[in-house]
Amino acid sequence: MTSQQDWPGLAHLLEHLLFGDNRHHRGDARLMPWVEAVGGAVNASTEAASTHFFFEVPAPLLADGVQRLISMLTWPLWSDQAAMREVAVIDAEYRARRHDGDTLVEAALAWAVADGHPLHRFCAGNLSHWAAIRRNCCTPCATTISVFFTLPI
Repeated sequence: MTSQQDWPGLAHLLEHLLFGDNRHHRGDARLMPWVEAVGGAVNASTEAASTHFFFEVPAPLLADGVQRLISMLTWPLWSDQAAMREVAVIDAEYRARRHDGDTLVEAALAWAVADGHPLHRFCAGNLSHWAAIRRNCCTPCATTISVFFTLPI
């Protein structure tokens, strides 16, 4: 696998894409809209060395939620259209948080740690990162798929 510096923001894009349609759950049956429809909460967070997916639903619905989570992680359906939509969402997140105090502290800390530390390499990504990848290689969705499915499991 190539280094994270070669694909800035790839883990964050993958986090977003996994919430999309999958082999067993599409549209409103996907985890995110389903959890919201039953009055629960759902989110994810990509950090320097890991991504966390979490949701909360009433106890009788937990098994249905876990089934949806497993499906989204194991049988995602990819499309370049969805990838470009999520790149725009990530860019909007970047623009909204780029002057935020916590974000600036994290960025400063990332440069203070040793080169080999995961935090030093972490990048949430923005539109300029993906524009460079598209010019030099291929579409974001194809890039994500090729890297994701070559990871050792």
